[in-house]
Amino acid sequence: MAEIFMRHLTRWQAENDREKFADMFVEAYAEVAGGEFRGREGFLERFAVRARQPGFDMVVASAATVPAGCAFGHPVDRDGDWWQDFDGEVPRRVDELTASGQVFEVADLMVLPQHLGKGIGRRLHDELLEDRDELLGVLVTDWQTPTGEDYDYSGWGWRPYGEVRAAAGQHPRRVWIRPLAREAEAVVEAALQTAGRPV
Repeated sequence: MAEIFMRHLTRWQAENDREKFADMFVEAYAEVAGGEFRGREGFLERFAVRARQPGFDMVVASAATVPAGCAFGHPVDRDGDWWQDFDGEVPRRVDELTASGQVFEVADLMVLPQHLGKGIGRRLHDELLEDRDELLGVLVTDWQTPTGEDYDYSGWGWRPYGEVRAAAGQHPRRVWIRPLAREAEAVVEAALQTAGRPV
């Protein structure tokens, strides 16, 4: 097996290669039943918005020059809009971290089918989050994989936190949180105590 290399992209590099990442997205999610959210154009629209966010970061995994997967994310907007559709109470300390730019969202992580099961997803994840300045990480996923299994990121240090309310015709999505620094561990534990409480 060819050695897998990880590299960070600048915003300009990421935007310049957006068509390549859209192709990767379509291939990575080929088994997922249709819907605009999983469509190529939908990805390009979301990617354009993500790539313009302050603090955007992207990691690409490649075998020689052939892409194997990628992950990207950015700090959550300080205005707190990210939590607007969260179904439940958002603790004051999480609000404070958000307002101070200390919450980083993993927006997407994908690995091409031929590279699944090789630990590339975990390496992308770890490389994206390594040495970040933010204290708290957030991740939103569907509840189940395309094969019907529950998504489970607990082995990567994430804790299930609640749901994002669904738009009409869509399913609720699951919110995960994890500390990115030791000083955020108490924040995560306190947040989990309020998980599921109504506003």
